[in-house]
Amino acid sequence: MRRFINILIIVLVWVFSFVNTSGIGIAYDTQEKTNDIIIIWFLYVSLKSNQKLKLGGKYASLSFFTLLSFVVLPLLWAGSWEGFTYLLMIPLVYSFSQQKISKVDIQLSGYIIAALGIFTLLVYSRTEVLSGWNDNQIAMIGLFSYLYYAISLFGKISFKKKPIGIALSIIYIVLLTQNTESRPIDFFIVLSLLFAYFGQFTRNVVNKKRYFVFIALSIPLVVAVIIAFFSQFEIFQIFNRWSEQNYGKSAFNGRDKLWLYTFKHLSDTYYIGDGKFLINHHNSAMAALGVFGIIGYFCWYKLLTIPVRRMTRYVSDDIVLGCLMAFLLIFWQQSFDLGFISASPNMIPYVILGLGLSRIKTLRLYEKN
Repeated sequence: MRRFINILIIVLVWVFSFVNTSGIGIAYDTQEKTNDIIIIWFLYVSLKSNQKLKLGGKYASLSFFTLLSFVVLPLLWAGSWEGFTYLLMIPLVYSFSQQKISKVDIQLSGYIIAALGIFTLLVYSRTEVLSGWNDNQIAMIGLFSYLYYAISLFGKISFKKKPIGIALSIIYIVLLTQNTESRPIDFFIVLSLLFAYFGQFTRNVVNKKRYFVFIALSIPLVVAVIIAFFSQFEIFQIFNRWSEQNYGKSAFNGRDKLWLYTFKHLSDTYYIGDGKFLINHHNSAMAALGVFGIIGYFCWYKLLTIPVRRMTRYVSDDIVLGCLMAFLLIFWQQSFDLGFISASPNMIPYVILGLGLSRIKTLRLYEKN
């Protein structure tokens, strides 16, 4: 029964992540209902768990400035609760981290979510049911679904013994290439296979590189800074014209202008951000910076650093390594899209974080016994 409930909860999170931003989700206000469920589940888990979510102590300053930049200032500046709804991902991660979820639970739910992702891509390409969605949204759902499935490949993949993994990867690449114009997606699928197949090398990089977490979580901001800076040079415009001639759109599809505007617009908001998601920044770091300001960005970065750094200490375990790399691949892909941080974020990356922490909790219990 526990296995059935665990898998059902994970699959339902995928369903709500898909529905919340759709026309049906808007009509029936499923995002607000999702928020209510997260709060209720969090309170229930908190009452049962011996490991409480820490807001004070060494996290007191972080808690204070996070609430200030994500809740108080947006409410005063823009009359918006969007920062609060985004912060509900913290109790979601915590709630999953307190569950007893086995390797088999993750593997079985991975197959189901992979199938749902493929089904979504087929429906998008062959019917008009999802005609209101764009290529980027569908490609993101496809990638997130695949990377959740890919957790179980780490430490176990073999091009001879695990043909299902290769077959699913090929299916995703073909469907995404044929039916969407989101060019970097295939790269991240291939990258996940390489990280999984060369698992020991991946472990060594994570374990032995002192600044791995800092570099890994800084990539979206670094990407935006570099592209915004070089967009001012003529050679960049030449590259844009080449891309338009060969692909029908500019190299970064206007993201360079969007990110440059975000940097310049910060001073107009006194560096505290807009307080609400007025535009699609197509970059998670730029969204954090543009909406919640400089303080908000650093709080957001630190909030992610805590679980990611914790997971790097347990990458000898296949599931922890899989969760860590699946999360980071999504995070890096979000240098060019936006589903990770918004008023209605896709919850799958945060589920992956929670599952990684849950696995660590299980490992620690084994160590004590």
